[in-house]
Amino acid sequence: MSKALKKYLILFFVILLPLAAAFFVGNYGYKSEKFGQGKWYDKYRQNFFVFEEDFTTREKIHRVLRYGLNSHYKLYEEEPFFSQTIENEQGEKLFVLEIYRAIYEAQGEDRVEYLFTFYDVQYLRLREAFDVDSLVKQKIEDSNVPEISAKIFRIAEDGTVIRSPDREVGFMTLSDMMSVIPDYDADVDFKQGYSGNKKKETDELVLCPLGFHRITDIDWSENDKALFEVYASVEEVLDENQLPLQTKVIELELDGYYSDPEKLDYQDWTPSYMQNLRNSDYLKWLFKHYLWWISLIAFIIVGVITFSFYIAWLAETAYAEKTAGKAKKSRK
Repeated sequence: MSKALKKYLILFFVILLPLAAAFFVGNYGYKSEKFGQGKWYDKYRQNFFVFEEDFTTREKIHRVLRYGLNSHYKLYEEEPFFSQTIENEQGEKLFVLEIYRAIYEAQGEDRVEYLFTFYDVQYLRLREAFDVDSLVKQKIEDSNVPEISAKIFRIAEDGTVIRSPDREVGFMTLSDMMSVIPDYDADVDFKQGYSGNKKKETDELVLCPLGFHRITDIDWSENDKALFEVYASVEEVLDENQLPLQTKVIELELDGYYSDPEKLDYQDWTPSYMQNLRNSDYLKWLFKHYLWWISLIAFIIVGVITFSFYIAWLAETAYAEKTAGKAKKSRK
């Protein structure tokens, strides 16, 4: 091996080793259960749900839709399939209802899922929706604000509503997901039915009800119609069956409630993170905040060591060549 080739080969490894060290340290940081998959990921997830002050409730909901109301749907349509401000008989707003379509996979095949969002909820007016006597009405006033739930039913071709079995729309709870959105446009701030500063540490903010309905059978609706019913209930007040007092707020007939994904052009729909932020820009954020500098430190430390050895080797080689030259001259 020539001296020049040996020199360049050693220089190659002098450069390669710091780069390899930077890569392995960065890769370890990303895959580490303690850091990249631990506290750094938790911090990113927490920041993902920190909204700027000018974010509207709808924009916050869209971020949660991107994150995933559940871990099932892989695509969703950004424009709502249904959007309406729901009012009572007096023409007063009760809430805004928006329904979105999504696609999830079941046994290797695409299926349709519907995502339900409620916001700007006027809870004090929902209390008035209960047709009860004055004594029960006072109990409702003294209880937490009503909770929203919903049911969806198939409408047969002859117009018959198939109410058996009932189809509950699954609603998110704190135990289901971290991504909960306070409904700052509601008429109260807290479930206890008031606004302003907290009175107790146990008081809870009112949250936007978020729900979903997965259709497992493409023949769920023969004529692609569904009956959607929204209910309000008060947990603290029981009816004659010792169940939480409940009243129907609205019922809507939804046209185009497709159960067959072939009726939807969903190829350009927005991908969902499926409640896994590693599917988002997490790696980009991680590199910007952590990986670049820990990789740089590894590069510098290993680079100093390898370059020092390289300089020492060059000096030793030069000294050996110089000594050999002097010895050659002395023999002459």
